[in-house]
Amino acid sequence: MIDTAEQAVDAKYAPYREQNELFKAQLEAIAPLLSKHEKQLLFEVINQRYEKMHCTIVVSKANTLMLSKQIGVSTVDRLTENSIALAFDWDSYRKYLGEKK
Repeated sequence: MIDTAEQAVDAKYAPYREQNELFKAQLEAIAPLLSKHEKQLLFEVINQRYEKMHCTIVVSKANTLMLSKQIGVSTVDRLTENSIALAFDWDSYRKYLGEKK
């Protein structure tokens, strides 16, 4: 039974907290993919493109937090400074095709 507003908020956001814990575990598993040197090189490439005002398109399943861990905070900051982020969050079409069979 929910008696207070605080309990109502806790009940509403409980699934999100559980997803966040799962997300943190996944993040820890994939964060070490690039070395510190590789992250610096990637930043230099992105920064040069930024300074020359060249467009850069990044496609990823990762959100900003996950990208920060994967490629470095400075690189993500440079990528998102004057950018537009598009979230494609609909269900998988491949999954839909599999269910149709």
